[in-house]
Amino acid sequence: MLYNKTVNTITAIWLLPYLLFLQYIVVTISRVEFKVKVITWNVNEIFPVSDIDSLVKIQESPDFYAFTFQEVNPKACTLSKNDDDWISLISHYLWKNGYEIIERKSIKGSFTAVFARLSLMNEINHVKTSSKKTGHLGKVGNKGGTAVRFEYKNISLVFVGSHFHAHDDQLEARIKDYYDIIDSITFNEFEAEYINDHDFVSWSGDLNFRIDTLSAEQIVTITKN
Repeated sequence: MLYNKTVNTITAIWLLPYLLFLQYIVVTISRVEFKVKVITWNVNEIFPVSDIDSLVKIQESPDFYAFTFQEVNPKACTLSKNDDDWISLISHYLWKNGYEIIERKSIKGSFTAVFARLSLMNEINHVKTSSKKTGHLGKVGNKGGTAVRFEYKNISLVFVGSHFHAHDDQLEARIKDYYDIIDSITFNEFEAEYINDHDFVSWSGDLNFRIDTLSAEQIVTITKN
């Protein structure tokens, strides 16, 4: 699921075993225009694919890429470099195509990584990351949120990736996940201290909210319209 404060387009692709969401948007804030592509995917612990061209779709040429992946390594007490493998693969591919990583943030099981065109890097500053674990007792990172924020031409942007509690009987836990992340992910040294203080907010991830009466395709169609 993808949510952006300033956009209204969503694309969904079935990439078994989980749904992969892609979103490409053009944003104008205070006369500053930039293009963003957000990719969120619950990878179900699979290892990186060898060819990510169909995932990244470099021909769309956004100014910024944001990747928010879940269940990269859901065994929160197991040391794993699976998230590093994914980020290394994406970084290498994007570097060859003129992009550099701004920053990344991981907790066990999930990560957020944001990239920019090389030509824009000198205009990016005030980079900061934050995270909040919402798993067992708020200490386990199999659920939670990660965030990367920065400023571009005096516009503040924040990209949040999250993985909420699953199962139909965990609605209250999912709502609590949201508020815990909103309250805990802060950037005290900046004017945009909280997530929703930023000029541009992208929130994506496996939020696990369920609508039993509609298929995923129907939900995407309704959202687009």
